[in-house]
Amino acid sequence: MARASLPERRRREVAELAAARRAQGHPPQRIAAEIVELAGITPLWAWRLAKGWRRSELLEQLRQLGDQSVDESMLWRWEIGERDPSKEHLDRLCQVYQTRPDLLGYGHDYTRRSGASDESGGAGERRRVHGRSQPALLVPEPLEAEPLAMVQALTFSGVSQETLAFLERSFERLHWVWTASGAADAAPLADMARQYRAVRVALGRRQRVAARRRLARVAARLGGHLGLLLWELNEPVALAYFDASVVAAEEAGDPALGAWVAERRASRTGDQSSGRVPRRAP
Repeated sequence: MARASLPERRRREVAELAAARRAQGHPPQRIAAEIVELAGITPLWAWRLAKGWRRSELLEQLRQLGDQSVDESMLWRWEIGERDPSKEHLDRLCQVYQTRPDLLGYGHDYTRRSGASDESGGAGERRRVHGRSQPALLVPEPLEAEPLAMVQALTFSGVSQETLAFLERSFERLHWVWTASGAADAAPLADMARQYRAVRVALGRRQRVAARRRLARVAARLGGHLGLLLWELNEPVALAYFDASVVAAEEAGDPALGAWVAERRASRTGDQSSGRVPRRAP
């Protein structure tokens, strides 16, 4: 079961984030995903906050659809994960939010990416990656917008020490998983993308210089590894992640990390300006 309530400070942070993203024209799905990462709450709860609604406002929306059986206590139990809505209630929630059940936290989306063949004979979709045929991986849609958003966050600048330590530990875990797998894989890629977004959100808030530098270092390391993973998948956005990571390393005051990212980028684009490329990130 998810947490039953949010501290007042975190509620304010979530409200400010949601309001800013709505003003920027972000869709509710993307705002809700950021809120889940920031606050650690269920997707269903995050969707309401992404809309900027109180529970009473959501309840009114449901009643306008003819559902008179729901009260605020039921909504609260659904949102904290204590109870699951019935099929009929879930259908009405999807109508209110104009989305799918899996995006509200119920079930999974097994839809193939557009262009996938339905007549593959069971072999599965494959793609050419740097001259080799490999199974196609689903690259999360928001990835292309993240490098620019990270650079924008780096130009602003709180985040608690606990959150900062959590983000650092999470990166070390993801780095270990990726190193152990030794290849581009959908799970580490999606996990790193979510972590990158969470770090970017944290960087967008005011904080002390020391904490900001620690966050920027996590951003540079995450972005560098995302660049490597995406390059292996033949995704052009990989170069944007390398470039954003160079900016983050400069903000962190870590020239060795910046050099590692720059050399990794150069080794893949053919723009070699230095000798040997370090095999591991600093």
